[in-house]
Amino acid sequence: GGGEVVGPGGILISNPQILQRLLFELLSGVEYLHSLGIVHRDLKPGNTLLTSEGRVKISDMGLSKRLDNDQSSFETASAGTAGWRARELILGNRCTRAVDLFAVGCIGHFMMTGGSHVFGERVMRDANIVAGKSDTSKLGHNEEARALIQALISQDPKDRPTATQAIHHPYFWPAEKGLRFLLDCSDRVENEDAKSELVVAMEEHAPAVFRGPWDEALDQCFIETLRERRKYNYGSLRDLLRAIRNKKNHHRELPDEVKEKVGEVPEGYLAYFRAKFPAIVVELHKYVQEMGFSAESSFSMYFPPPPK
Repeated sequence: GGGEVVGPGGILISNPQILQRLLFELLSGVEYLHSLGIVHRDLKPGNTLLTSEGRVKISDMGLSKRLDNDQSSFETASAGTAGWRARELILGNRCTRAVDLFAVGCIGHFMMTGGSHVFGERVMRDANIVAGKSDTSKLGHNEEARALIQALISQDPKDRPTATQAIHHPYFWPAEKGLRFLLDCSDRVENEDAKSELVVAMEEHAPAVFRGPWDEALDQCFIETLRERRKYNYGSLRDLLRAIRNKKNHHRELPDEVKEKVGEVPEGYLAYFRAKFPAIVVELHKYVQEMGFSAESSFSMYFPPPPK
């Protein structure tokens, strides 16, 4: 089954919100199977069926394997379908629940790109999977989608998120949550000295967020409203976050021409800064995890609860 991802009546789905919801539902289904100790082992577009309500149903449980209570891996015979199998399945190594997350990464890319496989043409897929040669260029500037797919298709199964972790990924955050995250990052380092470890570590992510001074990427009328109040260092990621936070808090007072450019809070406003700095959310998400902030109460809403 090559299976296309189609909506009712056979329409290819390109609406990003619908794609988000379908992938979320697929991961929720996988999370449920895994909570029962079931590994599907053969997830692919052809058996993740879309119902007429546009919901995802996981079918074709023929190859699935039940893990015993304390077991987390199993020996593999040649389960799965060429092109959707993780490296460890292809090589016949011991497998874990992570094989399903790999397949979800491939399916997610397939859905987001209207049927393109992240490991290339059919004949090369398994070889590319074993070699770890993937191509996410068709995802364009959607860095949240790219970060999620790349994590899911990691060569080492230990590097793949669990279904629960994947569901909490920034790709799925609504605009309000994404914007709040940036503001929380800004608040977290607001009172730190510029030479403090937290700020230095944050600035290490700056080159991935902007090239050259960040004011050059933004509309001149927005920059002029910044200059009225205080000084900003245009080479600093912390100062960019500070600017985003301050102008969000004073959004009502912005001149109309500026409001027109930066949009309404939260959707338009976050979209404006993500369009200018596509990696801003994913880089700060990495930063927060590196610094261990994910355990702090002010960041707990962005991460799964720690396992009991």
